[in-house]
Amino acid sequence: MATRKRTAAEAGPTATFEVISNLSLDNEDYVPGDTVELTEEQAIELGPQVVKPVAAKAAKPE
Repeated sequence: MATRKRTAAEAGPTATFEVISNLSLDNEDYVPGDTVELTEEQAIELGPQVVKPVAAKAAKPE
């Protein structure tokens, strides 16, 4: 799976999103199942039909 790295020009915090529809971003192509690091603004612009947030994994109790 490809993972997109954040560029220096992108400001603000990012989160990991799962690609659910083919996506071309920053001269890279992503397919469903890939993950990308996006700001909230970028994710909103792409829309829920293209990316969805990756749920944080719960820590296992010891």
